[in-house]
Amino acid sequence: MADRTLDMLFDTVRDLATAVYNLRQEVNAGFQRMQGEFENVNGELAQLKGEFQEMRSELRQMNERLDRIEKRLAKLEGESNHAKIRLFDVERELEEIKRLHL
Repeated sequence: MADRTLDMLFDTVRDLATAVYNLRQEVNAGFQRMQGEFENVNGELAQLKGEFQEMRSELRQMNERLDRIEKRLAKLEGESNHAKIRLFDVERELEEIKRLHL
């Protein structure tokens, strides 16, 4: 009877050891999958970060171009206003000349 009990106890311990081993294998495999996914996510994040920095640089360049265009437009507007004033003065002078000659 004691031999049978010891055999049953040994079988139970062996079954538990096998179960623990299998569980450990599953946990390790799951950990490795998660680590692989984590590395993939990190790679994607690094790529997105690079793309974001590139876009930010392009936006900065566009803003600089727009600033230059805005300055040129302001200069042209000033020149246009000056030309309008000169044209008005010339028209006034022509009217004055016409009035004097008539």
